[in-house]
Amino acid sequence: MCRLSETLWVYLTPWFFWLPFFELILSMLLISPLEEMIQRYYVEDAKEILKKRNDLTIIGITGSYGKTSVKTILYTLLSDEFDTLMTPKSFNNKMGITLTIRNSLKGLHQLFLCEMGADHVGEILSLMHFVKPQIGIVTAIGPQHLSTFHSMDNIVREKMY
Repeated sequence: MCRLSETLWVYLTPWFFWLPFFELILSMLLISPLEEMIQRYYVEDAKEILKKRNDLTIIGITGSYGKTSVKTILYTLLSDEFDTLMTPKSFNNKMGITLTIRNSLKGLHQLFLCEMGADHVGEILSLMHFVKPQIGIVTAIGPQHLSTFHSMDNIVREKMY
């Protein structure tokens, strides 16, 4: 009997080390659809908030670099004259913009300075459909994210939507 238990331990011990890895994979597979559903809900809510704001001027700011600086400079110049909201820090993807709209956009805001970043083809177009800026600013176009865009032509096309 003792020999059998020793043999079982020899065969089962490696599985105890691998078990947390499999649990992690399983939990990711189960939680991913739920996370996507929650994100979709928040994005749709933010779209509805923007849809109700006909009086809001949205300025979309994109580029390979310089987006945050241009946004901050514009905010400094425009906020004396207009009630202005800008996406904080480098919140420039769909969820960062969604958080800004849902948590910070108030009825008094006249301008929304929205930094729009992308590191894959199609992200700027998606953000454009989401935020629908009336004014667009492209700061600079460079080889940033070349590994995910695969060519400068793709970067130029992406930033010029």
